[in-house]
Amino acid sequence: MWWVQDAAAALCGTLAGAEPGKVIFDLCAAPGGKTAQLAAAGASVTAVDSDAHRLTRLKANLDRLKLSADILHADILSAEFDKFATAAQPDVILLDAPCSATGTIRRRPDILVRNNPLELGALQAVQHDMLAAALRWVRPDGFVIYATCSLQSEEGEEIVRAVTSDRLAKLDKFSKAELGLFAPALSVEGWARVLPTCLNYAKFPDAAAASDYASGNDGFFIARLRPVAS
Repeated sequence: MWWVQDAAAALCGTLAGAEPGKVIFDLCAAPGGKTAQLAAAGASVTAVDSDAHRLTRLKANLDRLKLSADILHADILSAEFDKFATAAQPDVILLDAPCSATGTIRRRPDILVRNNPLELGALQAVQHDMLAAALRWVRPDGFVIYATCSLQSEEGEEIVRAVTSDRLAKLDKFSKAELGLFAPALSVEGWARVLPTCLNYAKFPDAAAASDYASGNDGFFIARLRPVAS
């Protein structure tokens, strides 16, 4: 059995460092591509999502792949989940936050019509609150992978700058070796800004040749953050 996952989305799971014995929370997990990736690597995974229908799909996908994970239907910003996650203290939290999904336009061009620019501020608020909460829940020596399939700096760079300037987190920089074929996405700051042409540049270092080649990945923003002791 197999699961087709965009290469940039799979990078998020890879950077979570899943291995046997590691406890990982996959937040906003449905339909389960990253959950399956983490579970296949041997980690103890708790997959959390607020959409019950999508969680049903996640469970079906895990069953089909003969993989297991704890599945939890919850609003991660609720007081009830806060209590649960605070007690659990996972080693790693993977937060692929709700976003405008502009990085997937090559596959979903309707996003250009459906997205309302006025809703971006509301999304930012949710993203910030989710990331701030995840930083409270993860073990003191653990880390959070924050990701969005968005090309908008408001949903990536600005969110990370906000939590670091508020002293909620410190950025743990990626290395080119960690990013592999996505090494061109490494920013000066140390996060990954994956553009839809990123894999093209890995194949064709010449800029003109890369731009002429059909794109092969979604756009993503990915950062690794470690909690700052209060």
